Amino acid sequence: MSTAGPSWAVGTVSGGANGFSYGYCTWWVAHKRPIPWRGNAYQWWWNARAFGFAEGPTPRAGAIMVLGISGTSPQGHVAYVESVNPNGSFLVSEMNWWGVPGGGWNRVDYRTVSSLQGVLGFIY
Repeated sequence: MSTAGPSWAVGTVSGGANGFSYGYCTWWVAHKRPIPWRGNAYQWWWNARAFGFAEGPTPRAGAIMVLGISGTSPQGHVAYVESVNPNGSFLVSEMNWWGVPGGGWNRVDYRTVSSLQGVLGFIY
């Protein structure tokens, strides 16, 4: 997954229960918008469809980016699309992503994504 421009970490975040374990990417996205399904991040792509959520290949503000399983992310990864830039790159917020300085366990970071490599798609 390529990033362009700066990325920055916000630090730890607290909040109420949402059905997912605190500190994981799934908790962060469920903190940003209601999620009626359960499962690991890579399972969200199929679980969302079963709950009638639209899915597609294009990032939109408010959508959920779903990444598949990889060597660095054995349970997949989800992030919240904050905004989309005119050049097609997009800003995501996420928790428990180790690919950026300051990211990782129990930390929220923001990064600009410029490549769809590894992305299963977006849940709207």
